Amino acid sequence: MQLLYQTHSPYARKALVFAHESGLADRIEVIHHETSPTLRNETVCARNPLGKVPVLLRPGRPPLFDSDVICAVLDTLHTGPKLIPPEGDAR
Repeated sequence: MQLLYQTHSPYARKALVFAHESGLADRIEVIHHETSPTLRNETVCARNPLGKVPVLLRPGRPPLFDSDVICAVLDTLHTGPKLIPPEGDAR
């Protein structure tokens, strides 16, 4: 998997921290891409029509964007205890 990432994005950092906490970081290649409202990044826009990071690229699967979605999917891929509570106030 690849994570399109920018250090200035708190949402991209959230996805990367989740990858580390879930033990999946070694399976994800982090690729830095500069994005800004005034600088369109064609690589990011080709995978996320909003032109924002993070974007999780999975072989043979559609790209995922939005840090909450990425974290939810990563939570299904590791064998440890779930990091996102399933429902209720804990979530």
